[in-house]
Amino acid sequence: GRCVLDAQDIVRHHLVQRVVEAIDWRRHWACVVHKSNSGNEALFGGCPVFTDGDADYGELSNRDLSAAENPKMPDRSDYFHRLAYAQWRLDEIKGGKPFAAYRSMGLL
Repeated sequence: GRCVLDAQDIVRHHLVQRVVEAIDWRRHWACVVHKSNSGNEALFGGCPVFTDGDADYGELSNRDLSAAENPKMPDRSDYFHRLAYAQWRLDEIKGGKPFAAYRSMGLL
């Protein structure tokens, strides 16, 4: 299918704006960011990301917008394993805190 954008496809959140509802990234074709945590969220939600490659997740991102109709979506497992390793302390992991947090977000 052809990638066609219209106003309802564009979502922008300002840095000082708190997002109350989680974005269902499965409903979006792609996420275009510079170095925003939205890129992490999109990748975690299964949405391809376009960035200039300078973001922490640059290895997983598309860098050429001419590929918007067929964006790559590589395996993200290694990246998120590394990210998770740096996210929680050992005592928090042993106590089940990460799983509780992911369950509360509907991710498990």
